[in-house]
Amino acid sequence: AFTNLPYVPDAGISCGANFVNSGPAGLLDGVSIVEGHEYAETLTDQNAGYGYWDNTSGYETGDECAWLTPGTSGGAQNVTFATGSFAMQSTWSNATSACEISAPIEAGRGTVNDFSIAASPSSGTVAQGSSTSVTVTTATVSGAAQRVALSVSGVPSGAIATFSPSSVVSGKSSVLTITASSDASVGAVPVTITGTATSGSNSTDYSLDVASPSV
Repeated sequence: AFTNLPYVPDAGISCGANFVNSGPAGLLDGVSIVEGHEYAETLTDQNAGYGYWDNTSGYETGDECAWLTPGTSGGAQNVTFATGSFAMQSTWSNATSACEISAPIEAGRGTVNDFSIAASPSSGTVAQGSSTSVTVTTATVSGAAQRVALSVSGVPSGAIATFSPSSVVSGKSSVLTITASSDASVGAVPVTITGTATSGSNSTDYSLDVASPSV
């Protein structure tokens, strides 16, 4: 399934520019709102008319909630992701009979398993030729505890990252050790620590600064 989405930014307000944000920050509001709308319907109604829609009106999940004024019930708003904040519209929830940015799953379907992940401390420094450690904590946010496999990305060249243990049951912790070789790249880099479970993946950021050893 895919979305074919021609978009004309120079159409301005008629294509959603500045619908949520004013000035330059809102020039592409329509891009994220319209694509979020179509993406939601691609997921929930891939073969139009045979998927998930408003049980009362028969509209698809995005159409039912399109262009609701920001600040009103179910209105479009900024939603924060790891990559930034983007204007989005709500979609229809049969569980709450309303347009929602987020909502519990439909009644009778049980509780969704989910977990969180965090790094403590959230930043650290390691000298070339030495190691530093950070505690990676997980917690069960909803549903049952589940096995979380840990991975890391963004470690600079010449550095090695290892977890002990490499997977935990949500609610438990692991220690991430980053060892920098004598020729590891110097400088500050963002490192992403990711936990992956049956329910999906969650990530947390860790700022690592590789420094030259003191003379």
